[in-house]
Amino acid sequence: MTSNIIVVPELAVRVVTGDTCYQYENGFSAIYAEVAAEDSALAQLLSQAQKDGGVITLRCAMLDVVGKISKCNDAAGVKTFVLPIENMTYRKPQSP
Repeated sequence: MTSNIIVVPELAVRVVTGDTCYQYENGFSAIYAEVAAEDSALAQLLSQAQKDGGVITLRCAMLDVVGKISKCNDAAGVKTFVLPIENMTYRKPQSP
């Protein structure tokens, strides 16, 4: 599987767990990435990736997260894109 790689200057990985409202469920968990796109070019690139609906890789430093952008929140003029993580890789630094 190949995916588009989009390099971002900052990436937040969120991991949450909690109870559900149904007695027979054992709770829930979610892992997702958030990217606040303050740069208009990056916001446009991520908006297009969301519109296309394909699998992408967000890369920040040595961390790659893979998934599809599920939503975009627009608060105070900054678009924050949310990507449920299907795969996450920490790449080891390369020696010169």
